[in-house]
Amino acid sequence: MNSKLAEEFAQSAKRDMLIDMSAKKLVLLAIGAIALLGGLSSCGKKDERAEFDAIAAKSKLAQNYRETGKHAEALKLDQEVLDSFQKLYGGRHPNTLTSMDNLASTFLAMGKNEEALKHYEQAFNVRKEMYGEDHLDTLISMGHIATTYGALGRDAEALNLQKEVVAGVKALEGEHHPDTLDRMVNLAQCYEALGKYEEALPIHQEVLGVRRKSLGESDLATLITKLSLANTYSQLDRNDDAMRLQKEAVTGFKDLLGDRHPYTLTSKGNLADTYLAMGKNDEALKLQKEVLAKRQEILGARHPDTVGSMNNLANTYSAMGKDAEALNLQKDVVAAYKEQLGERHPTTIKCIFNLGCSYWSMKSYPEAIETLEMAVAAMEQTLGPDNPDTVRSRKYLETCRAKMPAAK
Repeated sequence: MNSKLAEEFAQSAKRDMLIDMSAKKLVLLAIGAIALLGGLSSCGKKDERAEFDAIAAKSKLAQNYRETGKHAEALKLDQEVLDSFQKLYGGRHPNTLTSMDNLASTFLAMGKNEEALKHYEQAFNVRKEMYGEDHLDTLISMGHIATTYGALGRDAEALNLQKEVVAGVKALEGEHHPDTLDRMVNLAQCYEALGKYEEALPIHQEVLGVRRKSLGESDLATLITKLSLANTYSQLDRNDDAMRLQKEAVTGFKDLLGDRHPYTLTSKGNLADTYLAMGKNDEALKLQKEVLAKRQEILGARHPDTVGSMNNLANTYSAMGKDAEALNLQKDVVAAYKEQLGERHPTTIKCIFNLGCSYWSMKSYPEAIETLEMAVAAMEQTLGPDNPDTVRSRKYLETCRAKMPAAK
């Protein structure tokens, strides 16, 4: 029973990582907007142009830090960029608003979701006032808020907002425009957060088909879409389909970005999860250890991505029946996530639940019940009583309670 739940929560954690990757994709689009708008608005003003170029270079460095997982360094630069653009252009200039989005995206990547929401909402309100509700920039800004709702566990609100965004962008840009496709992926992930994988599947399939045709197999957007579709296949127990796409994604990311890039490592971790679901335990364990070792080397032991890899390895140990190894890792994971994300963050709560499962498998029954009760109560408050993860977790807790007399 523990291995089954560990596998389900590993899939859920993988979904969270994919959502983060989509957020990073939006950051890339935003950085491009800064360069374009700055080039236009600074034309003919040498002093202003020189100042803009210096700020844009700092913003590009912040982007690089984000993409390589150095979020603390990115956060410092993003704040400096925002302050500089506010001084140069004021609070209502497009460059200022885009830099506000970039700062919010870094907060989001660090798990500081309330801070992210505050900045995204501020940028959205200004755009709505300046451009109106149906302007592309306003709609994309609304999509940022929806993504943050998802990170906060407000999945139903996220879904409704993403539907509005997709409809609006589609009306403005057309059905197969890149902006429309990006928002369709975000919509699919909202369905997945609510456990509606059958609704998500055709959206991912449509987006991948269009991107393959228009961009080619090895484009970054195509590779990210392959990973998203593979995740949906995994959730639907179509593991052969998932493995095929994940192998393509691993090769593609490695060729395009290198073996140490976060996207490459994430795709390897997802492939390891699929190996585990298919009973290929040795392949899964080898790959998870490789990913964790590289993240420890590149990012350090306490970086959020490293902790995520540690959690995935713990889930692998648990599914293989290596409960002592899983328990030791899970204790470290829970401590790190409490510190980084807070006790009420959905990822922290799921890891607390996994820790309770390992206590049960190790026959530490009082610790198991206490930890599981803590996790289920937090899920009910944060995710809602009807969330699929909450329902599964409550059922497992009830089963454990029923077995307690015999366990004693």
